[in-house]
Amino acid sequence: YDFVEHNRKPLGIPAFLAIRDALMRAPEPVTLVAIGPLTNIALLLSQCPECKPYIRRLVIMGGSAGR
Repeated sequence: YDFVEHNRKPLGIPAFLAIRDALMRAPEPVTLVAIGPLTNIALLLSQCPECKPYIRRLVIMGGSAGR
């Protein structure tokens, strides 16, 4: 693959806090789309309940593969 180089640095804070900060900056409630494990969403909702009004909708791409 020929991916473009980037110069971004790690945020230096846990992902759920980065999500919280982005939600709080949004001009209106957002649709939050979870396309992987839900750990950061669970942490966000349990540790930062003040964020709930900033989430209009939560869309989860869930499922399992196995027997």
